[in-house]
Amino acid sequence: MPLLSPKELCVEQTMRFLDGALPKPPCRVLEVGCGSGVIAGRLAGRGYSVTGLDPSAEAAADCRAQGVLAIEGDFLSFRGPDPFDVVLFTRSLHHIESPAKAAGHAHGLLKPGGRIVAEELAVERMDIETARWFYELCSLLEAAGLMRPDPGRDPLAASALDRWFRDHEHESHVHAGEDMLVALGTRFELDRVESAPYLFRYLCERIEPSDRGARVAKWVFELESLRIVEPTLRAVGLRVVGRRAR
Repeated sequence: MPLLSPKELCVEQTMRFLDGALPKPPCRVLEVGCGSGVIAGRLAGRGYSVTGLDPSAEAAADCRAQGVLAIEGDFLSFRGPDPFDVVLFTRSLHHIESPAKAAGHAHGLLKPGGRIVAEELAVERMDIETARWFYELCSLLEAAGLMRPDPGRDPLAASALDRWFRDHEHESHVHAGEDMLVALGTRFELDRVESAPYLFRYLCERIEPSDRGARVAKWVFELESLRIVEPTLRAVGLRVVGRRAR
């Protein structure tokens, strides 16, 4: 079996999660934060009726190029013509202005019994040992020429953990995982809440797209997964599946 490219590895991990999180097709799915449409395209290929939504006009156009209906716009302002069976947040809920407003709006977009699914970042779960491991691995891969340097590196960070939170201060509306859980739990019956590897995603965005890069990406993902199980690393990924009460 051929190795997956670094970016394909990330897509494959998301699809494995969705295999157990989504109802069987056919059903109507709204993907919030569809980006280039890779996930939406995969779901459409499996028989789902997918609408992609993204605030970026370029991303929405890329998604449409995948053969998927995609709309440029803000989630809190979005109004669908018909209720959805699933509202899917793919690493987008932590950026939306208010998790509580987002959960309420998602509730209104779903059919009774509809499903809320989120694959997210729990930024606050990072600890000093995990941050040190992550940034030391970044430096190693950069020094080996396997990963392009990070132009946004903060030279003023006093520690790896300080650097992590400084890095995420530059992004707007990075909400804590616990805040998202409270918001979703207030509106939905949560059937599944779990931690997951996430740091490999940052690295796969920058690892070279070669056979060598594919091997390194696979090693990084497996190493992070193993160390979470040990446990010597904290999992900063958060996955949630819930239902709108009928």
